[in-house]
Amino acid sequence: MILEHTRSEFSHLVLADTPDLDSVEVDNRQIAEDLFLLSDAVIFVTSQEKYADEVPYQFLLRVLQGQRPSFVLFNKAEERATLRTFSP
Repeated sequence: MILEHTRSEFSHLVLADTPDLDSVEVDNRQIAEDLFLLSDAVIFVTSQEKYADEVPYQFLLRVLQGQRPSFVLFNKAEERATLRTFSP
């Protein structure tokens, strides 16, 4: 699916939601790898269930060793992970 943004200042941006890096489908893993190689930046979206998996871990190491900007977003949070938890 392709969606275009209505704001012209975003017209040059392309965001791709790739399949899982550790998909059981070989083609899905290849698509994720190909899009990574073409990317100018990486936004890695994950959850606490996936943080210790070997494949995403190795991918994140590659991203961090590279030169492109990168961001990690957690799409879930446990109830106990509130702002109060992290306040001094």
